[in-house]
Amino acid sequence: MLYFNLKEKHHYEKLNEGIALCLDFIENNQLTLLKDGQHKLTEEISYNVLSFKTSSSSERLWEAHQKFIDIQTIIQGQERVDCQQVDKMEQGQYKADEDFLPVEGESNFSVNMDENTILILYPEDAHKTGISVNESKNIRKVVFKVNVSA
Repeated sequence: MLYFNLKEKHHYEKLNEGIALCLDFIENNQLTLLKDGQHKLTEEISYNVLSFKTSSSSERLWEAHQKFIDIQTIIQGQERVDCQQVDKMEQGQYKADEDFLPVEGESNFSVNMDENTILILYPEDAHKTGISVNESKNIRKVVFKVNVSA
């Protein structure tokens, strides 16, 4: 898991070509103009623009992935993301067609996301997103999916 401000992207774009493409897209596009829904950046990278209301931790679900890295950033608003290593969680049945692994357990740490913050989650990083910071509010965010299984 990596958590940083977009101004620090030069430290992280060298890690993976897909990560570099996503960070460049975030930096060089007006994200507020993106339409909600699924989109393709390349053959191996898609992104989903989401609008929703944050809620309490008890109303949110833990998840992890096996085929994709998540790169998340906030377009508008703020959310808390809880994180934990997958191997420290109780794992449910993996859904390969959705690359979705439901997990349960306790958070090791949390990060507060707002505009210009980036969160990169690898397959070993369980996460629970969309948690309210102080109070429930509407947010918009974009989640990039970079295929690491190809």
